[in-house]
Amino acid sequence: MKTTWIVLIVVITILGTACSGSDAKNGQINEKKGQQIEYRDSIVYQIDTVILRSQKDFEKNHFYSPDRPPKAYEDRYACVMDQKALVFEKRDNSSRVLDTLKFKHPLQLLSGHFYGYDDWVQVEFGKGKIGFVRGTAISEFDVSDYRGKRNYLIRQSKFKPYDDRKISIMIYDQKNPKKVLGVTEIEMKSSYYRANMVQTALKSAENMLCITHFRASCPGTEIREFYRYSHGKMHFVGNSMATGEMGEYTVSTLYLPIRFENGKIRHFSDANPDGVFNWQTGELNHFQLPDSLQSRAAKIAVRVDESGQQIFGKDYQQRYDKEGSPLIKIFNKKVSFYEWNGRKLVKL
Repeated sequence: MKTTWIVLIVVITILGTACSGSDAKNGQINEKKGQQIEYRDSIVYQIDTVILRSQKDFEKNHFYSPDRPPKAYEDRYACVMDQKALVFEKRDNSSRVLDTLKFKHPLQLLSGHFYGYDDWVQVEFGKGKIGFVRGTAISEFDVSDYRGKRNYLIRQSKFKPYDDRKISIMIYDQKNPKKVLGVTEIEMKSSYYRANMVQTALKSAENMLCITHFRASCPGTEIREFYRYSHGKMHFVGNSMATGEMGEYTVSTLYLPIRFENGKIRHFSDANPDGVFNWQTGELNHFQLPDSLQSRAAKIAVRVDESGQQIFGKDYQQRYDKEGSPLIKIFNKKVSFYEWNGRKLVKL
């Protein structure tokens, strides 16, 4: 998986973005059938073409500068996260109230800022009805777990000051959306964020919410945090990190166990099925546990901390080995093993 993270840092540095995500059925991946995977949130290298799928998701789910034309927002949707939300005629609390919307009322996003400077969002809240709501009153992500029990409405709940912004996670019952199971607030650790579910073989953490904090440059950074639900709250399980600029990088990769249909356990970076295949080498990206830990594979997580630098030639072009992987000078590398006790990861 080292190659995957190195590719990530290269793209962060050069193109100013980073990616993550997952999509699996019932917590399993069919290894035998060779099913085609939809790379919604991954970086796919096909010859010289770089496809940044996460950028498309980002554009569909986040707010934009109000000076862009409304037509640019035709497929941006959200919903009301509060029990009620007021719709104003202008970006002003003292302007005329057009309507009062209930929890989960669907909205079409027309314009708005997502940089923490202005939390007003222009929306269409009914056919031909347009007004402004506070950004803190609506959800940017509505994520479902794979068991069909819970949904997670996620929003940026605090916009100012910039270094103290917050993300709010509201958990509610899928069968009864009005039944709120709990709310957890976490720190927003970078310029932007996105959310998705991952599935693992860890008992009581089979469905985890992944919050990815990221920014494009200075330096390019991506932090992924994993949370499990228990008794009305989201509990932190672990994280991974990648940052880099000007060819130098530091990564901390968290390999989590995934159970295949045939019962086999493999450890993939961030439990991310979208990244199981290495398009550069034609191999699977996974961490091979030592024999001494194979009997406990479903309980084991692995963290690999590494820093290094890409190798360039005199022509300032990056160098690759015979398999097509980037040549890297590694400064430090450390592998740590953890065992899941049902509540947290304990270092071995």
